[in-house]
Amino acid sequence: MLMGILVHASIPYWSDLADISFFWPADKSQSGVLWIVFTVIHSWRMPLFFILAGFFAQLFISRNNIWAFLSNRIHRVVFPLVIFGAITSFTLPIIWNYGFKGQFAISGFLGFPDSPGFLGHLWFLYYLCIFYLIMLGVQGSLMLLNVKIPFTTIAGKVIYSPIPILLILLVLTSLFTMHILGQGESKWVWPINVPDLAYHGLFFLFGIGLYRRSEFITSIKTVWIFTLYLLLAGLCSIVQITSTIAIANPKSNEEGELLGLVIMTSSSCATVLFSLGLIGLFERILQHHIRPIRWISDSSYWIYIMHLPVVALTTFYLFRYELAPELKFLISCAVTTAVGLITYRYLIRYTPAGWLLNGR
Repeated sequence: MLMGILVHASIPYWSDLADISFFWPADKSQSGVLWIVFTVIHSWRMPLFFILAGFFAQLFISRNNIWAFLSNRIHRVVFPLVIFGAITSFTLPIIWNYGFKGQFAISGFLGFPDSPGFLGHLWFLYYLCIFYLIMLGVQGSLMLLNVKIPFTTIAGKVIYSPIPILLILLVLTSLFTMHILGQGESKWVWPINVPDLAYHGLFFLFGIGLYRRSEFITSIKTVWIFTLYLLLAGLCSIVQITSTIAIANPKSNEEGELLGLVIMTSSSCATVLFSLGLIGLFERILQHHIRPIRWISDSSYWIYIMHLPVVALTTFYLFRYELAPELKFLISCAVTTAVGLITYRYLIRYTPAGWLLNGR
């Protein structure tokens, strides 16, 4: 969740390089380094989130029941989406006008140009609602029919293998589908971007199955395994980044198509290997309760919800100063983090808003 600050704070400093300044206001100083920061983090951040979301959804149901799960997720997912979605859909257009024109103005309730409107940066909560409904429908039907799905099938063993080739192929197939249908990563309330939903749903489904695969978790937290994952993921990111730079000026159509294939393949490998490697790493190093880590973890939900208006306003304000883009980026991240932590401590944690997000 906290990586969202880095991702969104970097965009104004490469949006012109990537020709998306019509969508996200661009600083006159651009930075290839910050584009690399974005690319690496973006490859694994939300896939890893949805793996964990699926894992903990299954854990909650296994320890409680479907009705308790439904009540919990309405409280912690649906209500925050409705409440904070309405707030951000009103504030973001005003801030985006400031970024584009240097003045605050209301230009529509549903968001800045080509935005997902009401969802904004809270699209993941909308996707979670859909995944939860599908999950409850399937598991509820299986319970009524008294049908049990074994977790020892050959396909399961291949998917949850320390050599995650099948998972990489599934991710690659999903990316190809998104590319062929040409809808990209847009996240609309309706009509739903089905290929993008299916892409993230793949990781959510993997997380559900992961709950029953304790032996797989044990294997990936072995030092040499998660280290190898992360090293290979870094190598794949390098290939992805260099290929993306090269595809800007291909020598021929054939070379452009080949580079496109390399980008999608290396991106799929990086996504899976980073996600599994980071799970293994933190399973290894965080084996007992650490109070400051838990406090930061508790704060991350609120900080993510509030961060985009703050980080956008800060980066747009800094447009007027002649500073290195990397320095502006660090200032924006520091300001947003400080505002998030302070507001969480004094306005959220011990208030009804905190109970809404994290429970009592």
